[in-house]
Amino acid sequence: MLTEAVTAEVTPETTEVVAAAPEWIEEQANGVEIGMWKPVGWSLDSSVGLTLMEHSPSVRGGGSPENGIIINIFSPNLEHMELPEAPEDANQALWLMEYVVSTPGIISPSSVASAPQEFTWNGHDAAFYLLAGAHYKRAIVICVVLEPGRIVGINIAMPHQMVDETRVLIPQLFNDFTAGGVQLGSDDLAMLPDPLIFPERNAEATPEQHGG
Repeated sequence: MLTEAVTAEVTPETTEVVAAAPEWIEEQANGVEIGMWKPVGWSLDSSVGLTLMEHSPSVRGGGSPENGIIINIFSPNLEHMELPEAPEDANQALWLMEYVVSTPGIISPSSVASAPQEFTWNGHDAAFYLLAGAHYKRAIVICVVLEPGRIVGINIAMPHQMVDETRVLIPQLFNDFTAGGVQLGSDDLAMLPDPLIFPERNAEATPEQHGG
């Protein structure tokens, strides 16, 4: 369970301290139902996939993670992508992410991605890479294959000074996480690097090893 925030509720008869609990949400992300906890004080936007924001930058206006963590969850339509056929015994998520990072034009030229690494998320093929963007922005990009041709992407963006804090919060943020009716949870996300070591960008004059 996410850390609870404490607020005060005042009535004419008594003053009572009440714990404000995280809210369980079930929302559609490109046709895939996502279930997860929304932390206290975070905002929700479902106009482009499903986006949870620690603060409230404008997503439509190119919202950035300068003020906090932003989690975007989406399910791309692979039918509109000209993808080479993956080997049958390959981790499908890893194969897709390797295609993404190696194909010019998919990732912004101002960003640098680490080599994708595979893992299994509650029995499902999954993979991730770390992304270092301009202006010291950082992101963890995760892909999980729910079934052949049906995938969910997760982009966890943050300013470089919040890298360590974000890594600590990930198990809480994805506790009980479900996608498309599949229980994924957060246990298997323990394999994410700790600390998170992002690739360095040449344009950054004073990169810090753990985040920018």
